Amino acid sequence: MAFSRDCFMDGNHDKVARVRVPWTSFSKKGNRVLEYKYITTRKPNELNGVPFNRIETVEGGNVFDYHQALRYAVLGERGFVPDISEFWSEVLHSASHKPEFVYGLGDDDREVRIVTKPGLFDGGVNLTLRPPSKWYYPIYLSLFLTGELVLFETYENPKGGVPLAKLMFEEAMREVALGTGYRPLVVEIPPLSGALLQCNKALLDNPKSLLTLLVPEVVESSVVGLMHKIADRVRELR
Repeated sequence: MAFSRDCFMDGNHDKVARVRVPWTSFSKKGNRVLEYKYITTRKPNELNGVPFNRIETVEGGNVFDYHQALRYAVLGERGFVPDISEFWSEVLHSASHKPEFVYGLGDDDREVRIVTKPGLFDGGVNLTLRPPSKWYYPIYLSLFLTGELVLFETYENPKGGVPLAKLMFEEAMREVALGTGYRPLVVEIPPLSGALLQCNKALLDNPKSLLTLLVPEVVESSVVGLMHKIADRVRELR
């Protein structure tokens, strides 16, 4: 799942790689070549607090659309990633206990804090509003209680610019467990290294080249297929 309403932060190396895309290729001598491509109409230091679905790219569209297109180019239909931004707006609108504040859009499409007050949510769902992460994390983790979904998450990644994420994530998991009697199905994965954030240019130029070189058994063990198998195994052990 993706959250295109999430905001850019120049201290988070994962988010920086979304707008300053690292492309990896290989020279004729077999040496790896790393190049960076700015895909936005504004520089990263001008984008703090701007949601990804509001960041325009030089090719048209927004950053979320750009990366969705890359996934489609390589993985086809299996590369589809649903955007749950609208879902969070609907949850926020229908919740009985609203958070003390929400995030809305201010000048230059940057997020601003808005104190929750009577009348703020009148007039239907407002897609420009989002709840703070501490409020929606327990709801988000509740999606992984039934056994139908497994969350693979890097929540301990201080080098990625989010040193407090682990504490907030584990607190939310405890809250879900206390409220339901069950723990959400969460598998912690290693932090994304710089190499894992890079886009393989050769694969994008000819995505079928990789598949034709592999036997069917290995093709089924691609990243997407592997995650499906791990999820099935986790459900068996639940």
